[in-house]
Amino acid sequence: MISSEKYRNMVGPILIFLVVGSLFAMLHSFTTNDPIPTQEEPALRQEFDYSGRPVQQMANRNQFVLTRDQRLSIGKYDLLFKGFEEKRIRVDLYLMEMDPEQPYPKYFTKKEAKRGITLGRSDYRLVSVNKQNLILKRIDPE
Repeated sequence: MISSEKYRNMVGPILIFLVVGSLFAMLHSFTTNDPIPTQEEPALRQEFDYSGRPVQQMANRNQFVLTRDQRLSIGKYDLLFKGFEEKRIRVDLYLMEMDPEQPYPKYFTKKEAKRGITLGRSDYRLVSVNKQNLILKRIDPE
């Protein structure tokens, strides 16, 4: 009987220890595991990202930014800006209805592109070009 009284007197401190210990463990887990990682936050203005990634949203639906070596889907065809070859602009045209893996290279000078070029079923006019980006404006919106 003496031993049972000894254990009865220890139940209170053991329960208090377990409750305080579990509260401490929960508090520790909430403070160490940040639900929003601060190291991987995206840039605040991704629409102004000129690091080579394509711009997803554009203010003008009739103007397209082609980033070098990245395909841009426009309706039933894709365009891929390949850069300059012998002072001529190269754009690969992919016809999605016929063969989506076969590029059809199109070459044109800046002067020709400023007057207007046809890619697929649409006509475009050159707005700007450099080594990384080609900006075209659609003349005849679909």
